[in-house]
Amino acid sequence: MHLVRLTGTSPWCRHATGDVLFLVTRGVLRVELRERTVDLEEGELLIVPRGVEHRSVAPGEALVLMSAPPLDGEAAGQPPAP
Repeated sequence: MHLVRLTGTSPWCRHATGDVLFLVTRGVLRVELRERTVDLEEGELLIVPRGVEHRSVAPGEALVLMSAPPLDGEAAGQPPAP
C-alpha cells in the first residue's frame, strides 16, 4: 500500500493480476469506469476488480491510500497499454 497525492486526470489503465483499492484520506476523488463513475469523499473506499479499466480524477489535491498490482505489461517489463 502507498499513500499518494493525486491531482488531475490519470490515463485509463487496467490491472490483470489483482484488484485496486482506493481509500480517500483527504479531499475528493472520482474514479471513472467505462460503465459508471464513482465519487469518493474522505473516509470512503472503492475496490476496482482486476481487469476493469479505470482512471482517477482529482479536481483538487487528494490524498489516497492505494494498493494496486502492476499494470498490464509492467510485469513483463513492457510499458503499460495507453
